Amino acid sequence: MKIVSPEQLWKVESNKYLALNIVALEARRGIAALQRGDSQTPANPYDHALQRFLAGGLQFARLTEEELAAMGREEYENPGRGTV
Repeated sequence: MKIVSPEQLWKVESNKYLALNIVALEARRGIAALQRGDSQTPANPYDHALQRFLAGGLQFARLTEEELAAMGREEYENPGRGTV
């Protein structure tokens, strides 16, 4: 695992805790994809997510009101099975 200084994180995100959360969420998504067999990541999922974050490939954006409302809908949980 690569050691990253807080200064490197601050270049991308001023809040180091938010930065680590973003990287951790991406790493979890990568691990889930590996378990499903959807991804063939050549590196450790955490290192891969960290490198993507430091390169500016991961961005944090808050959900909109419409997206938050959609999360409670059945269509969001079961895409393609919505009512007609």
